[in-house]
Amino acid sequence: MNLRDIIALLFLLGVYGGSGQDILNNEADEDTYFVNIYENLTLPCFLYTEEDAQESIYWRWEGEHEIGENVLEDSSLALSNVTLLNTGRYVCHREEDDSVVRSFHVIVVGPPEAPVNVSVHTSTVVAIVTWHLHLEEDWEGTVQGPKTSLHLRYRPLTSLQWHHLPHHISPTQCRENILHLQPNTTYEVQLWASNRLGESDTVTVLATTQADHSEMEMAKRLEESLNGFRPGVWVAAVAANVMAAGSLVACYFHHRHRKSGETEDPEKIELVPNIIENPGYRFPDLDPAHQAFLNSTAIAAAAV
Repeated sequence: MNLRDIIALLFLLGVYGGSGQDILNNEADEDTYFVNIYENLTLPCFLYTEEDAQESIYWRWEGEHEIGENVLEDSSLALSNVTLLNTGRYVCHREEDDSVVRSFHVIVVGPPEAPVNVSVHTSTVVAIVTWHLHLEEDWEGTVQGPKTSLHLRYRPLTSLQWHHLPHHISPTQCRENILHLQPNTTYEVQLWASNRLGESDTVTVLATTQADHSEMEMAKRLEESLNGFRPGVWVAAVAANVMAAGSLVACYFHHRHRKSGETEDPEKIELVPNIIENPGYRFPDLDPAHQAFLNSTAIAAAAV
């Protein structure tokens, strides 16, 4: 055998050896099966000829538990009325060498789990709802898996009409704001998840919005004033105010009367010289008897 034959032989071994390895790998490749909850599923061990089906095999679930009671004559594994507990890896082995014939990843899908750790934090007109939702990565990360949606609604306890949020809530979201609430009002808030297979349980939380701060302050001040109210003190305060007002009024009129008296005195003093210098001076407002008396007095004074 020359060098050329050796090279050709190595080449052929490499080609067929690689192909054989690929075949083994393909036989052991894992297939993913999605099955709805409470449905039936059959997992085939062999895909090729009937001769393969005659081989002795056994099934394992999650690599630990051997399954034998549900194996059919063609070596397939039958699963009936599956639940979420049937989710896992199922592997078909040959008994003679424990080699893997086929492997399956079975995903049982059903309604989503209910949100947990739901809480509502309120102010006067706003409520902040927070929660946590467990999502099955196998469901959300594949096209075949059902997609989860969240739903939130709320209402005052005094009303039967529910208010639903108008927009979609992402399943990965963990917070939502409720706006335009009424102060000092108790609300019922409900949150749940759903997919094409059904809905989760509904979580209900009661929360009361805070009262308006201005109303609280006014009520507090009024209460404090009523608690500190004393009738005797109130009467004394009113009497003191009345006396002070009366004193101010009396002082005002006294000052006005005094001022008016001071302005009239010079006129009275000027009357005497006028009468003396002008004996015929007449008082238009006096009667004739008083006028004659004043004139005679003025003449006598002038003669002196």
